[in-house]
Amino acid sequence: MLVLLLKKQFILSGKITQGNRFDGKELIQPIKDAKLKKNSSVYADRAYSSKENSKFSIYNGLKNKIINKSYRNKKLSKIQKRENKEWSFTRMFIEKIFGTLK
Repeated sequence: MLVLLLKKQFILSGKITQGNRFDGKELIQPIKDAKLKKNSSVYADRAYSSKENSKFSIYNGLKNKIINKSYRNKKLSKIQKRENKEWSFTRMFIEKIFGTLK
């Protein structure tokens, strides 16, 4: 797995982990290393959707745009679905970079 923090297509920070390792908890250190300014947006897929990552983003003045995750007994609200669609559009460009790196 590769975690990249980008700004205008430049890599600010990153972390590589083994493919068989859960990397949902690997987001905080690259954010710290990148020294993002307040009000910067943090986009990530569902694997990074956790209370810990969300609290870290909010506490550090970052906009949490990690894809919302539904659970068995808790479906996503209409607002969360709309946010996911909007954020996924932005993430599409980031996924192209992953495709190029692979």
